[in-house]
Amino acid sequence: MSSRELVKGWERSSGLRPFERTKKSILQAFNVFNSRLKKGYIGRDIEVARVTEGLASYGDFRRVAYTMLEVEGHGREPLDQCYGHWIRSLARGDQVDRVRSVIDHMRARNRDVPLSVYNEALFALGKNGRVKECLLIKEELDKELRKLDDVTYTALINSAGESQRMKLARKLWNEMLARRVKPEVQTFGAYMRAHVRCEDYKGAAIMYEVYNAEGRKTDRVSDLQAIIAYGQMGEVKKATEVYQIAERRYKNRFPKQLDHAMIQVFVEADLMQAADMLFKKIKYSADIMIFNTMFRAYAKQGKLEDFENLMTYLENETTMLPAASTKEAVEMLRGALERQGRMDEKHVQERLDELRRCVNRARSGRLRNRELRFMPPPQEPPKREQRYLKPENTWDWEQGRRGSSSEKSADEASQ
Repeated sequence: MSSRELVKGWERSSGLRPFERTKKSILQAFNVFNSRLKKGYIGRDIEVARVTEGLASYGDFRRVAYTMLEVEGHGREPLDQCYGHWIRSLARGDQVDRVRSVIDHMRARNRDVPLSVYNEALFALGKNGRVKECLLIKEELDKELRKLDDVTYTALINSAGESQRMKLARKLWNEMLARRVKPEVQTFGAYMRAHVRCEDYKGAAIMYEVYNAEGRKTDRVSDLQAIIAYGQMGEVKKATEVYQIAERRYKNRFPKQLDHAMIQVFVEADLMQAADMLFKKIKYSADIMIFNTMFRAYAKQGKLEDFENLMTYLENETTMLPAASTKEAVEMLRGALERQGRMDEKHVQERLDELRRCVNRARSGRLRNRELRFMPPPQEPPKREQRYLKPENTWDWEQGRRGSSSEKSADEASQ
């Protein structure tokens, strides 16, 4: 049974309700699982897998390790995917040096290490540039006569691309084809990314054209790398064609990275009119990276009015705040205006100072909110005088009735 089918079965019959991928709900699920564990009830294996998967998505390697060791201490063997989640939590928690210890731990318990766990280790090591350790794991798999799949080669090509070793990436790609392992979309995207990382833009463009000529589908990763490669080669028309094909393919699920890359291509080709038209089309869903690209483009050309209008829109019409690169764009704008000799014009210096104050005000507010987020809520000092006040509803022994102190004082005043 696949992991996806196990997850569906767990959602139907598990005592733990399926939780969304938010940190609060994941911790709630962990606390429920931990309270059951202390009572001696572990539950189904897929419940353990769901808890470790949720914790691994946030890099909480301590709770994942605690869960795994507690389950093993109760005499149960977790699923293979739980060990993959353990490795993923170490990778996202900046503990890559401990990745190998999980594999050694499985071997110490006389368990066969599945290929999926090796793949998680390869992805974790490759993302951090540990290409030598990835090759050592590949040698071990070859000695054990394991049949490598497309996921393994995707991880290996990723590691070669992160370390900018194009010859190694090409060697792994050719070896995969020689072993008759069919490359999937993710493998092709990793190979395209390796080309772009190594600045082999022509090779990336040729690979993309060959892949499309064979009638194979591409994903957003390969489309993004193709736009970047064509942009670096100066082929704006071909980059636009890739962008338009992606628009028809993804429709409402269009990735923002493609918008950012296409605007970057227009800006570097000095096609500011096309960049403005595309930005007006997507500005309602644009993120701060796209805004910063436009800020830098306006700053390089010394367009003070356009810069001010965009800053006003960012401040009043969106919930986003300027970033550090926005502050750099203001300084770039100042340098461009100095080169154009416009600093002596009326109110130019004041407008630049206002832009700088706007960015600093937003950034200081962001830092203040970040500090307040980790501070305890303010509490008022206890009002000590309240403990000496007479209660409102007491028995009046003189009048023989129940009344308040205010009523008693009113009676005394009338007498």
